Amino acid sequence: MNRLVIEGNVGSDPELRKTAKGESVCNWRIAVNGARGAEWFGVVAWGPLADSAAEKLHKGQRVHIEGAVRLKHDVPKDGKGKEFWSLEVNAEVVRVLKGVGPSSTGVEVEGEENADLAPLGR
Repeated sequence: MNRLVIEGNVGSDPELRKTAKGESVCNWRIAVNGARGAEWFGVVAWGPLADSAAEKLHKGQRVHIEGAVRLKHDVPKDGKGKEFWSLEVNAEVVRVLKGVGPSSTGVEVEGEENADLAPLGR
């Protein structure tokens, strides 16, 4: 099973784009506070969840993310700069948290298989 559950603060406003086939994809980063400072994770959402995230999430909001994680290796296309590794979460659940700290309450959005849930932020 590949499932990561994290809570942290949105570190950048989400960026929404469309694939060549017209599917929505949204990327943003979150910072998770740990014993040695903030750990950064990339987050990607697809389809209706991507649209909701782009509309409702903003830098600084506290969020709960659940999804599969993958290790990304990025190399600059121009050959300049440093290559690096990062963790990216393919979001299946996104909750905007109210309050400070774990177990805060929030509004939930899940993927298409749970379309009966309210859109993010409602």
